[in-house]
Amino acid sequence: MADVYDRWHLSRPSADAEPCEAHSTKTATVYPSGEDGVGKRWQVRYRNLSGKQCKEN
Repeated sequence: MADVYDRWHLSRPSADAEPCEAHSTKTATVYPSGEDGVGKRWQVRYRNLSGKQCKEN
């Protein structure tokens, strides 16, 4: 099974975090991480057949 992560936004922002104006919508407020706007946004993590954890952006 693979899991997909958003590298540009925090899943658990601190209480004093400022919302990301570029990517927040009326229904979802997101908070930028230190990598906001840098590189590829999405990352997938999975285990290969031998059980080693792998990731790709």
